[in-house]
Amino acid sequence: MGVDLVDNIADTGLSGSPIYISDLDRCQPGEAISSKAEPGRWRMYDYEVPTFSGVMLMAGPETQAPDISYPLEVNGWHAVSIGFYSTTRGLSGINDFLVRLSGDDTFSLLDPTRADAFEQQQQLEEIYWKTANLTDARIVFRQLARRRGPGEGSGIVECGPARIAYIKLVPLSDFEVESLSQDREDSGNKRLFAHNDSLSFLNHYRPTTAEEIRRQVEPYRDTDFSRLYWEIGA
Repeated sequence: MGVDLVDNIADTGLSGSPIYISDLDRCQPGEAISSKAEPGRWRMYDYEVPTFSGVMLMAGPETQAPDISYPLEVNGWHAVSIGFYSTTRGLSGINDFLVRLSGDDTFSLLDPTRADAFEQQQQLEEIYWKTANLTDARIVFRQLARRRGPGEGSGIVECGPARIAYIKLVPLSDFEVESLSQDREDSGNKRLFAHNDSLSFLNHYRPTTAEEIRRQVEPYRDTDFSRLYWEIGA
């Protein structure tokens, strides 16, 4: 499959050269991926762009794909972005998924839905995730899913369509690591407040576990947000 790599890729502002990891067929466990679409397995899909080629992993609205992980095999601090495939229009084009590092205690929800999601798209894009020490780390992907009712029938578990194309790593220099550390330790800039109303995250995802709540809070770590208001009723 030939697609375009759009030019609005995540700009980290770092001096290092990006590393593109596109052989996602190396994800483990091997039995969790397949060359064809089937329940309970990620589907491998070959693609090619002008600068590289690779194998993306795709899961549909009823796939209920299991967690998979990729060994990053790098050392030190890197900025991590995730490439994804935009292919459809309207609400069916939503492409959200969960990601964490092997040492993290919760997933982060990446929701790369664009403002022009109702326009026809067939391209690779990427979204910046986080900057972290990746020594001995694996990256773990999970398909987003929520239960809509009891039982095991068709449509009882609703999954977010996921099309993960590549991982991009940008290494930090020693100076950039030191600057990042100083910025995170400086509390003087933490002057932002955030507000979750009850008709957004709580209504749409219906969280029922502590981990699901933590993943909503996790993106505020190491940012200039100092307070989060959480509205429970409406």
